[in-house]
Amino acid sequence: MYKIQDVLKNLNKKLSTHSDNYAHECIFLCTEILGLSQSDIIANVEITPKQYRTLSRAVSKRIKGVPLQLVIGQSDFLNVVILENKDTLTPRPETEFLADYIINHENKNLSVLDLCCGSGCIGIALNKNGFSDVVLLDVSSKALKCAKKNAKLNGAKVNLVKSNMFDNVSQKFDLIVSNPPYIASGDINSLQVEVKKYDPRLALDGGVDGYDFYKIIATNCANYLNENGILYLEIGLNQENYISKLLEKNFKNITIIKDLSGINRFIRAEKC
Repeated sequence: MYKIQDVLKNLNKKLSTHSDNYAHECIFLCTEILGLSQSDIIANVEITPKQYRTLSRAVSKRIKGVPLQLVIGQSDFLNVVILENKDTLTPRPETEFLADYIINHENKNLSVLDLCCGSGCIGIALNKNGFSDVVLLDVSSKALKCAKKNAKLNGAKVNLVKSNMFDNVSQKFDLIVSNPPYIASGDINSLQVEVKKYDPRLALDGGVDGYDFYKIIATNCANYLNENGILYLEIGLNQENYISKLLEKNFKNITIIKDLSGINRFIRAEKC
């Protein structure tokens, strides 16, 4: 048997050279993987050799750069449980902010399309928070399989569509939200290991300049929005001016929204 404080001291030492938040991460892994409470840790309870090996393997994955959410296999997204795998983008706090913003600022009677849905985190969170008419769309069969599992896990009532952007879309919506790939192809290899190695390239690569998907959305999106329809986009750093310009032909009241760090991270626009 092993005292948990001794285990944490050993694992903290290993992880400290790879993560600035090593102490917090080790405790998080204890609670999520071993099911220990904060009280258990303070009381210095004992764990079995099997539990120790399980925890050690998890820390070893973190040392290799595997995202924390992927290590434990799931993440919390506005109190929705999202299963994690290598086929979908790990949900970011910025994307959670976007979903929360929509929940608090838009009429929940609106029909919604989650375009480039990936794990389905945005659309599922919207559905679980009052939006009853939600469609999840992605080009990746693997991503849609994950989204379907997440919908079932959370009891979300959503529809799923496999489509390369708007190719297989036959209806109009009141609101379209999208967090499309927006990293320039040549910049992907310079990203941190957690992203470039463990997030699918399909969910990252926005083309040579990073704007491929925004150009498609700007050109076609209005055709799939009802009168007074609303578009929400998550965008990359310093992309707001170019994307706003793309939208000007078919959209009005184009608004830039900052994330919690004060960075211009989202765009809200209304169909002309």
